[in-house]
Amino acid sequence: MEEQNKICPSCGASNDPSYSFCHICGTALNAATGAGTGNYPQNSQFGGQYGNGSAYGEYNGAAGNYGSPEPQTIAGCPTEAVRAFVGPGKLFDKLVKTELTQSKVSWVWPVVILALLFGSGGIMFASLWFFYRRMSKWGLLTALCGLVLYAVNCFVYLRAFQPVITVYYDMIKDMVNSGFAADLDPNLYIQRISEIMTSKSFLAGALVSRVITFINIGGGILLAMFGVSFYKSHIASKLPPLLESNTPVFVISQRGGKSSPAVVLAVIAILIIETVLSVAAFLI
Repeated sequence: MEEQNKICPSCGASNDPSYSFCHICGTALNAATGAGTGNYPQNSQFGGQYGNGSAYGEYNGAAGNYGSPEPQTIAGCPTEAVRAFVGPGKLFDKLVKTELTQSKVSWVWPVVILALLFGSGGIMFASLWFFYRRMSKWGLLTALCGLVLYAVNCFVYLRAFQPVITVYYDMIKDMVNSGFAADLDPNLYIQRISEIMTSKSFLAGALVSRVITFINIGGGILLAMFGVSFYKSHIASKLPPLLESNTPVFVISQRGGKSSPAVVLAVIAILIIETVLSVAAFLI
């Protein structure tokens, strides 16, 4: 059963079920986060004042970038706390914009580039952005989906091309055994390859492989479209407990932010698994 939106008891605004605070006025929405206080946790280092005269004034007032006051919260958390969690940069700007417009779509261009660049491994390599942003669950989920598609693609593609590889192998073996004799006719091998590549089984395998590649690219692009929305869900689940325990700002920044080592480890793991899958598909 789908969760209903939370209605703010103070201003009546409708909020996402995952939000701990009203995105309009900042009122706490449940007891676990200080419901009934009418504001953010008072032991918060952010002082319970969000939006007015803050560092994010470029979004403030009618002259702001989006023609609206700066949001009191992002993903149901204080704006300044989100800024500390995310760090400065384009991602924070996208979070502000999607909060003000209540849009689910905001492009994460690095993910688009990864999906287009790696094609048949598009979803798998798109997962690197999630690891970079410390979203390990999303990263593992997308990497696993990508690996499954890549494994199927390897099996289909290599099975379709195996007869062609066999012909090339036979040609090289015959050339070596004959001492590279001049009377060895390469056209015989070319004709065999041509027959294989025009066969129904080969064309069907090539078509399936191409479809899987497009699924990978399309899946990566979908992840890019909703990447910011996924990140807002990540904020809504990870940040409130840190605020409730009055976690120091520098620790909040460490828990959020970026992780280059995670990307390096993920790339190494993906390359190793890709190699194993390719060899296994060839040998089966």
